[in-house]
Amino acid sequence: MKIDQLLSFKCVADERSYTRAAERLFLTQPAVYSQVRQLETECAAKLFFVNGKEVLLTPAGRELYAFAQTVAAAFDDYRARDRARRVQSAHRVRIGALSYFGNLSTATERLRAEDPDVAVEFQSRHPAEAIEALRAGDIDFGFFGTAFAAEGLVYETVARNEIIAIAPPGHPLAGRDLTFEDLTAFPLIGYAGGSARMAIDDWLARNPGHHVVYSAQTDSSIAAKTLALAMGSPAFIVKQAVSGDLTSGAVVELRVRDFAASYPLCAVYLSEEDLGASAKRFLSILREGFRAATRAPIGDVAARP
Repeated sequence: MKIDQLLSFKCVADERSYTRAAERLFLTQPAVYSQVRQLETECAAKLFFVNGKEVLLTPAGRELYAFAQTVAAAFDDYRARDRARRVQSAHRVRIGALSYFGNLSTATERLRAEDPDVAVEFQSRHPAEAIEALRAGDIDFGFFGTAFAAEGLVYETVARNEIIAIAPPGHPLAGRDLTFEDLTAFPLIGYAGGSARMAIDDWLARNPGHHVVYSAQTDSSIAAKTLALAMGSPAFIVKQAVSGDLTSGAVVELRVRDFAASYPLCAVYLSEEDLGASAKRFLSILREGFRAATRAPIGDVAARP
């Protein structure tokens, strides 16, 4: 017994006509008649009898009609809630990320400017948690590196995080043409948990005999900036985390000519078809920004997840 069979049966009973029921359901009369016949086979009983030009319910039909009314009401309620959900999801973007919120701010601001009704929800999630949330339909996107690739999900690079060295204004290295070796004369703030630390380790592996002394270690680029200011030491950091400070002069970017590194930021999602309208637009904005950014490559880049 299928829902469409019950709905066709109920419509015939309401209209007292196969022809009018077919018109109301946008089906052919033989199709409606066939569905009713299938129900009669399952019920092992006649559901209608013909009285002149009208099709009327038999006792068995009246019994089934009460059940069909309940099913039709529940189905209408489901469709109403589904429509409401679709309207809501069309103006919602749900994001799970570990520490990349700064990279997404420009896209969020642009989306809000285009659609004031949009709701952008950020959740701090480890990549493994974000993957489970994606599969459960709890979020639209996860944002992290390709090291966490999982089967059945789309991984699309939408940004590139540049790793730079910074120092407080007035630091002895500020304004000089530097090599990485120049930096090793000073204790560094180590961005221990991120790609800045991995990029430094790569440089050290290519340049044996050198070492780095960390005056402090942190797993946050914001904390690295704070420590650099407090301790008067240079630090390696994700550029997006300090872009405003670079403009204002709160910290100074150190141009290190033999060190250039970046790592990708990936948008991870089930499929583009599963995204709501606002989520699709958010992805489109990220793509546009990435295409624009990649027209000006970052020197000798070592891309890392």
